[in-house]
Amino acid sequence: MKNKGNFTMINKWFVGMECVIIAALIGLRIKNLWCGIAAFFALLCIFCIPIVRGILSILCSAFDAIIVYNIAIQYLSAPVAGIMTFCAFWLFIRLHRKTGVVTDKETGQEEPEPSSAEKYYEQAYYQITHNHYYDMLHDNGKYGEYMIYEKLRNFEKSGGKFLFNCYLDRGNNKTTEIDVLLICGSGIFVFESKNYNGWIYGKGWEKNWLRLLPTKYEMP
Repeated sequence: MKNKGNFTMINKWFVGMECVIIAALIGLRIKNLWCGIAAFFALLCIFCIPIVRGILSILCSAFDAIIVYNIAIQYLSAPVAGIMTFCAFWLFIRLHRKTGVVTDKETGQEEPEPSSAEKYYEQAYYQITHNHYYDMLHDNGKYGEYMIYEKLRNFEKSGGKFLFNCYLDRGNNKTTEIDVLLICGSGIFVFESKNYNGWIYGKGWEKNWLRLLPTKYEMP
C-alpha cells in the first residue's frame, strides 16, 4: 500500500540522505556552510508538505540527474552521458514513488485501482483453495464456487467463515463433498455449486426432471 501523507522510517532515511547530499552540493557550490545548512532544513520542510512534495520530487530528481551528467561527461561521450542522465532522472522519479516519498496522485497521475486479480488474491476464497485467478476463471466448477462466495462474503464482516471442497466420511469407504460451507451466527449453511447454462424442467412430485444443456440432453 502506498503512503498517502506521513513518512515511514524508510521514507525519512531516504529524504534525509537526499537533502544532505543536495544541501552539501549547494554549500560547496556557494562556498558557504550556513547556506548549505539552510538549504538542508528548507528542503526537509518542503518535503513534509504533501501539496508541493510532487514538484520538489521532480526538481530533486532533475538535480540528481544533473550530478550524474557532470560525472558521466568526464568519462563518456555527450550522447551516452545524455542517455545516462535521462535514465537517472527516470530512475530517481521511480525511486521516489517506490519508497512512498511521493505518490502518483501528487505528481499529477491518478493512482490506479487494484485490478480484479489483485483483489482476488486478498480474498478468503484464494487463501483457502489456492486456486489461481485465471485457473478459476476458466474452470466452470471453481468459478461457480467463487460466485457463491462473492454473493455471501459480506458475512465475513460479522465473523462468518467459509470452507470449500470439504470431504465427509459416509462410511463403507465412501465420501461426500461439500462445495461451499458457511459458518456464521445464523447457523451452518451448505451449498452445492452447479455452474451450468441451460434449462431444467420438472414438478415437485416428479422423481425425474429433464435437464437441457447446450451440448447434451440428460434425464437425471
